[in-house]
Amino acid sequence: KEIIYVMSNPTIPDLLKIGYTGKPVEDRCKELSRATGVPVPFKVEYIFRIHGRGEELEREIHRYLEHKRNSNRREFFDVSLQEAIDAINKVGEKYT
Repeated sequence: KEIIYVMSNPTIPDLLKIGYTGKPVEDRCKELSRATGVPVPFKVEYIFRIHGRGEELEREIHRYLEHKRNSNRREFFDVSLQEAIDAINKVGEKYT
């Protein structure tokens, strides 16, 4: 299984991380939370599961939300959770 995820972190208010992983999302969350400079763990907010082409879907979602991207953070977007979910579901329709 491949996963597109949305994560939040209270130390990065108003931004959501939208990314891809081919491993359990909990493992990815732990990896990100262990990074130097991250004082509070990330929280998984949403999971979209697909079979194959996860990296391609991630790129397409990022392009779709480009106008909401935080310029300093590649996978961080200034969107509400619902906006992120809607974008993932809309772009992801053709991947399911």
